[in-house]
Amino acid sequence: RVALLLDRRLDPDIELSAQAKNQTTLNCLRDLVAVQQGNAVAVGNTIYLGPATACGRLRTLIELRRDELTDTNGGAAKIPQRRTFDLNKRSTIRWDDLEPPREIVRKIAEQIALKVEQLDLVPHDLWAGATLPQATASEALSIVLIQFDLTFEWIDRGNGIRIARTPER
Repeated sequence: RVALLLDRRLDPDIELSAQAKNQTTLNCLRDLVAVQQGNAVAVGNTIYLGPATACGRLRTLIELRRDELTDTNGGAAKIPQRRTFDLNKRSTIRWDDLEPPREIVRKIAEQIALKVEQLDLVPHDLWAGATLPQATASEALSIVLIQFDLTFEWIDRGNGIRIARTPER
């Protein structure tokens, strides 16, 4: 009951075989994508398969966005508690075959009433359909944006996001 999401930068047509004995599903998947210098990381109920560098950053970026939501010191975002609750709520995100990633970001944002700045940083592409079961806003947006080495920051007290390049560190 875990979704697999293959990053757009990994070749889905490479035939792979594996034998898994006394190994977790996650470790087996890591072995499979290692052929393409890939890795696998669990994010909620989704296993993201992508380039090793993206996997290394993904969970950190999600945790940073989550920490910003719960910052009680009145950090830059100053997000009200009720809004934080809405943004941490889990919901299933779906998109259809041939849907552009800009539309996917827009669809995620609409589900939680977010306005999006700098959406033009997301290049045009057409993706295969997918489902992210029970994902938070931070998880869903990060999984989509990391595929273009992008992330986001909360703006307007949690009522919007600004898409930005992923920092080197």
